[in-house]
Amino acid sequence: FKKLPGKLPPDKVLVYKTTPQAELKMNIYLPEGWKAGGSLPAIAFWFGGGYVNGSPTQFFAKAEYFAGRGMVAFCPEYRVKELHGVEKDKCFEDARSGMRWIRKHAAEYGIDPDRIVAGGGSAGGDLAVSLTYGTGPDAETDDVSVSTVPAAMVLFNPAAGSSLPKQTTYRPEEMQRLLAMFSPIANVKKMNVPGIFFYGTEDHFLPGAVKFINKSRGCGNRCDFWLAEGMPHAFFNASPWHQATTRKADEFLVELGFLKGEPTMVVPAGAELKKEVP
Repeated sequence: FKKLPGKLPPDKVLVYKTTPQAELKMNIYLPEGWKAGGSLPAIAFWFGGGYVNGSPTQFFAKAEYFAGRGMVAFCPEYRVKELHGVEKDKCFEDARSGMRWIRKHAAEYGIDPDRIVAGGGSAGGDLAVSLTYGTGPDAETDDVSVSTVPAAMVLFNPAAGSSLPKQTTYRPEEMQRLLAMFSPIANVKKMNVPGIFFYGTEDHFLPGAVKFINKSRGCGNRCDFWLAEGMPHAFFNASPWHQATTRKADEFLVELGFLKGEPTMVVPAGAELKKEVP
């Protein structure tokens, strides 16, 4: 695989949340001709790394692309175990803080607060799904009157069917209490939030994903499900699958009315995705 970081640095980088462990930054890509006070669609990407490590740079290439298509794109930091010494619940707390920050600053960044798409990969995809279905945990500094629910989801092999982490310092009963808040598969219900999911057929998260998607579809939710034959976990990060998944995500957002016109992403040969229908 050839890694594909964004060619351009973010247009803006600022602190959106201060925690005991660190200041968390928001990386922002703006479309050409951007101005405050508009009503553009937006997309936010949370990076993967098993809640242990990772960086927002994982999604800079996709953020840059969707900014080029007319969206305001956000790549937030969140706390992770290796760098900040925190448990999984703080990752979910920070994701909720990040979505609320974006929605509260919608006018400042020229976006429609009702057209914010949540995206992410692996653990970050899990965070994005939980913004729709989860109920917490929330930071004490958050304005909980601001919804975390996105208008749609663009998800790259999220760990949406997982449950307890393998290692935790929490007692089992405390972890179960937290999972009751943020576990996507434990909290699926009918929501008007369509999602597109990408997995490789060799992804170890695929069996859990199938359970999650079937359960979500059973509740009446739209879940578009695309598979890459023979590909492992995190395949979407590199060429040619970066291009293939990004174009499909673009087509999905065009269908929903968030974008207009033909996608500009060119997909190299040999990167065919197969759609799994209900």
